[in-house]
Amino acid sequence: MKKKLRFNKVWMTLASLGIITSFGLNSSEPLQAIKKAPLEHSSMPKNIEVKEKTVSVIQGFANSLGRKLSTTDASQAFKPLKKNRKFPIGMIQIQETPYIVRTFNPKLSIESRKREILSYKKAGEHYLAPKIVYIDTDYKGYITEFITAPRSEYSDFKNPKAITKLGIYFKKLHSTETSNVPHTLGHHELILNNLNTLKIDDRSPILSSINEIRSFTQNASMILEKHYPNLCLTHLDVFYHNLFQTDSGLQMIDWETAGLSLPCYDLAMASVYMQWSDKDDQLFLHSYYGRAPSQEELDLFYLAKVFSYFYEASVFLKVIGSESLSSLSSSQLNQLNPLKFSEIMSNISKHNGAPEGIPLIEIALRLTKDGLSYAKSSKVQNALNHL
Repeated sequence: MKKKLRFNKVWMTLASLGIITSFGLNSSEPLQAIKKAPLEHSSMPKNIEVKEKTVSVIQGFANSLGRKLSTTDASQAFKPLKKNRKFPIGMIQIQETPYIVRTFNPKLSIESRKREILSYKKAGEHYLAPKIVYIDTDYKGYITEFITAPRSEYSDFKNPKAITKLGIYFKKLHSTETSNVPHTLGHHELILNNLNTLKIDDRSPILSSINEIRSFTQNASMILEKHYPNLCLTHLDVFYHNLFQTDSGLQMIDWETAGLSLPCYDLAMASVYMQWSDKDDQLFLHSYYGRAPSQEELDLFYLAKVFSYFYEASVFLKVIGSESLSSLSSSQLNQLNPLKFSEIMSNISKHNGAPEGIPLIEIALRLTKDGLSYAKSSKVQNALNHL
């Protein structure tokens, strides 16, 4: 049901859940392909510290229900939902009721843990996410309701009714009262953070593209921030597998990147992930605003879509790493023929949320090319002039 850490968004998700396999580069071949990881059925992670924290969270929750669980019982009750995740998300069943357990990385700051919990809790109070039913007093983790509805697929948001529902969902989310919800890093900040980890050789043919991404991000981010003086509750991981159609309406999971940020990032990410047409974008924004969007609102949306491409590209580039990127030759780069992004998303949907048989470098290259192409489009260039 759940699947991600700090990488998405499918991308960050893939690395954190162990879905991304080892990768490397030699003189004749690109990076190895991503492989799909099967559902993990063993009980607890092998890491002792993580196991103890997960058991402690489960025991605390059981105590709140008036039930005592031994360490052995708590350990056996836990069923991880993904393989190789060091800081697991899994399911437990207490008194015949299923729940989802989320254990935090011990290295994650208390502030980041609180931000995730407060954002998730606020959304749950408004039926926009599963409700949190237990929070560990030391913030080791938390437990939420279990969603019985099926997870959404790529094709589920290709019709006008679904697009309209998603626009209304984000209007509700962005209108939510936000007292005590902390700020989270926006896409422009995350792009620069990811790129700043890279030390690419000056002779690498991919360096010019990376510099273009950095330059656009630095300049355009100031425009977005100027036009959004007030931040709102955002999710910032609008991947279709995070969406569930429940009896209470649409709900989202994976609130690890959530917090106060610019609303346009959620809207733009939905459009990019769903690969909507201009007509779809107009319908989505109309349902969000309750009217036709103004030219300024459209311009901000177009700029934010560039950041959606660049953010995902920066995540993959960071995962690939400086050494492998620096080793790429012009001939190797020219030999690559990445799929269209819509084809990548279809592949992901067919293989349970993980792209199968697609090298990381090809995904990074596709996102980089699409982002740079969109940044140079008349829509975005006109938006820069208008704003």
